[in-house]
Amino acid sequence: MDTLKQQRTKKEIIDAMKQLLGRENFSDITVKQVCETAMIHHSTFYRYFLDKYDLLQAVLGIICDDINILLNAGQTVGDATFEIVKREENIFRHLNDYQRESSFYSDFLNGLSGLITEYATKDKSVSHDALLEIVKRSKNPELASYTAAGAILGIIAKWNDEVTPVSNETLHTFLDDSYTQLTVYSDVISKKSADN
Repeated sequence: MDTLKQQRTKKEIIDAMKQLLGRENFSDITVKQVCETAMIHHSTFYRYFLDKYDLLQAVLGIICDDINILLNAGQTVGDATFEIVKREENIFRHLNDYQRESSFYSDFLNGLSGLITEYATKDKSVSHDALLEIVKRSKNPELASYTAAGAILGIIAKWNDEVTPVSNETLHTFLDDSYTQLTVYSDVISKKSADN
């Protein structure tokens, strides 16, 4: 277990990367810049992270933790994800080029699908979230979670590519309508299966 000082140092390094990502493309950021921003020596950086890619994984972990907090507060998967993406908009925009050339997309996809699986398979009701309800009803919740996470990340990628971004309201309306249609479709399929 890390000491409080070690935890604080690691957080300061992660915060420095987030700060840099707020204004620069990931591909342009160097370990030297991270160290200068965090006011640490290179050796301190390498005590905690292998390289800037390893540090980026920690940033993604924090983003997934933030989504998890909103899910615990009762938000839907779509709302929680888009709230965090909107809050960290500059970070996502500065990762855009990197997303196409790296494992960022698959790493974030795995993190988000893990959260969806976790929440959909909990014992409590998920009826407030159509997406979680669909995953819960699925014969293969893990695959359904992965599919749902892929759809959400596809929308984020499209939003990120737009010169004039889609409004949050339009995005939420689209997601709500899509989930409602999927739930209705899932009910029809379930009813047909039960009748046969």
